[in-house]
Amino acid sequence: MNRGYAALYLITAVFFYLGWKTRKTNPLLSTALYTVAIIITALLIGGHFGLL
Repeated sequence: MNRGYAALYLITAVFFYLGWKTRKTNPLLSTALYTVAIIITALLIGGHFGLL
């Protein structure tokens, strides 16, 4: 795994964490953060398996 993928996984983890932290105070922001994290995760998985 190269550093680019590692950095993207770290960014995805940060988005999931921020989504979890804001779920009670701002549910709309939390949903947006989760959505971004899921999209990045899907792109990473697709990139790993050559689906893109």
